Amino acid sequence: MSKKSLLFIVIVVSISFSVFGSPRRDTAKGDIHLTGPIRGGEQGWPYGAYYGNIRNIGYVEEEYFIEGNAVLYNLTGEWTTDGKWTLERGRTFPYKTRLLVHRPADSAEFNGTVIVEWANVTSGYEMAFVDIAGMPDLVDRGFAYVLASVQPISVNGFQNPQAPSREVRAVGTSMTVQAAPADLTRGGLRTWDPQRYGSLSIPNDGISYDIFTQIGIAVGPNRKTLTSGVDPMGGLTVRNLIGIGGSQSGIRILSYTNGVQPLENVYSALIPAMGSGQGVDFLEAIAADRTAPDPNPEARRIRPAMIRDDLTIPVMVFNSESEADWTFEARQPETDRFRHWEVAATSHAGPRKMQLENLKTDRDGITYSLHHIASTRQAELDWQPVLSAAFWHIHNWVNGEGPPPSFPPIAITQTNGRIEIQRDQYGNAIGGVRLPALEVPFANYSVVLRTRILPSSFTIPFSTSYLRQLYPTHDDYVAQVTEAVNRALETGVLLRIGADEYIRRARAAPVPEASYPDALRQFLR
Repeated sequence: MSKKSLLFIVIVVSISFSVFGSPRRDTAKGDIHLTGPIRGGEQGWPYGAYYGNIRNIGYVEEEYFIEGNAVLYNLTGEWTTDGKWTLERGRTFPYKTRLLVHRPADSAEFNGTVIVEWANVTSGYEMAFVDIAGMPDLVDRGFAYVLASVQPISVNGFQNPQAPSREVRAVGTSMTVQAAPADLTRGGLRTWDPQRYGSLSIPNDGISYDIFTQIGIAVGPNRKTLTSGVDPMGGLTVRNLIGIGGSQSGIRILSYTNGVQPLENVYSALIPAMGSGQGVDFLEAIAADRTAPDPNPEARRIRPAMIRDDLTIPVMVFNSESEADWTFEARQPETDRFRHWEVAATSHAGPRKMQLENLKTDRDGITYSLHHIASTRQAELDWQPVLSAAFWHIHNWVNGEGPPPSFPPIAITQTNGRIEIQRDQYGNAIGGVRLPALEVPFANYSVVLRTRILPSSFTIPFSTSYLRQLYPTHDDYVAQVTEAVNRALETGVLLRIGADEYIRRARAAPVPEASYPDALRQFLR
């Protein structure tokens, strides 16, 4: 081989490692094995499947099983708030779990980036913060998506036969919600469909981090050399992986970012969402296990943490207004590898996300869903169109086109230890990523009074007389919304489908007549 040819090979290998991330040092072909697509079972479909016919959007949905041996990480040294932790690999445990894949049916439509989401298990059953059905801009831009079941609760659900009481506080009221005991054991995959999922096993919570790594390997650019069995990506050429988790899973993604990513270097970018500003430990015990005497055991295991500033991959913290106060002290400067987006006037679990989730749980027979709070506690603004834009920016970021735009954080003051969000003349938060509905408001969007389930959030429409002061005619209102939407497109807050939806809704709204539009139904096509 000539020196010129050898130099070319070295350059190609170097570029591959810098773009894709180097493979795990301790992974050999066959250590990670995949089977599928999985069919049959008592229910006849995967848990949490796409709501509707996914073929109508040009995508394929398939479920696969993944099995291997996952490592338990041990923290060496101190848990510091700067996130610069050092982990070492400890014992390994056998596991078998599932991944749910949504990918373009036509390989030519695939943009090369796979979004891998850490499934949220806070309620004892899996929920996804990213949902292709509710985020059509992701389909339009050709992303593939994988929901990763990585924690024991995904497989087993809650095991405590006694349902805990949950206190819910709203404006001027309080009530107690008691979940039905049988429902708490219904949400695990093995219970939901024992015929389909009976072979799955995740023995402890600590290995969830390595399972998330191995699922990334199984759908990533190096999968053909590092896994055995079937290809869950159907032969697609994958170039980048974006890992994300929301709420409890977002806290775990922050810990993954600071501790595991520097060791394993599998993901091209990471998004700790809806809870960043704190991390959770790497212990074996199940943090959200309802058998524990503490009704909120994870609280004592969560600790404040920032994103470490020596990472070599892009990281974006993505929060709603709901998290602005309790992540305030973990704010940190942006860099060429770090962005922090807070979407003003949005709630922890937005209305479109919750409506789609409830449609799924109704279909799947999960009676202990969030129906009992979602209908009266949701501000109507959605962060999902902004998250779609964020994914597109990060896709471009990891492909060398520079970081996403920067936006000021939500304005907060701290007086005598009390944190308060600053508000404009309409009662809406100042600062943050701003949707057109904040720039051209017809309501006050209040995110108030933290609770033990979700932060309270309300839409309080303006009166007709006030609306007529702001927008003398309906055409005036539509014109101002159109201008705000165009600005959102220019600044990168929205992509085209999300922008078109705003203009469509503005044209259909009765403004300047006061009304409470049925925004949830309008979002469903």
